[in-house]
Amino acid sequence: MSNVSASVKKLPETISELNKGQENHDQKISILTIAKELDEDQKELMNNFKEHQPIIDLLQTNIQENMKIIKSNTTLLQNRILELLGNF
Repeated sequence: MSNVSASVKKLPETISELNKGQENHDQKISILTIAKELDEDQKELMNNFKEHQPIIDLLQTNIQENMKIIKSNTTLLQNRILELLGNF
């Protein structure tokens, strides 16, 4: 009988520990769910990047070509300015 009485007295403490365990379990499930969603988002981002990589490469090539044209035009402009200044 005293064992039953001791068990009954410990019941609130036991319930509290079980609730804490359930809370920890719920938090772990939440963390795992978030991790899974992040993994899926990362995969989607990588797929989007791979899908757009050819466009990015083309843009980089166009920028390089435009920089060459700008450099050439700058040189031509400098030469023309020097030519005009020489006529004064």
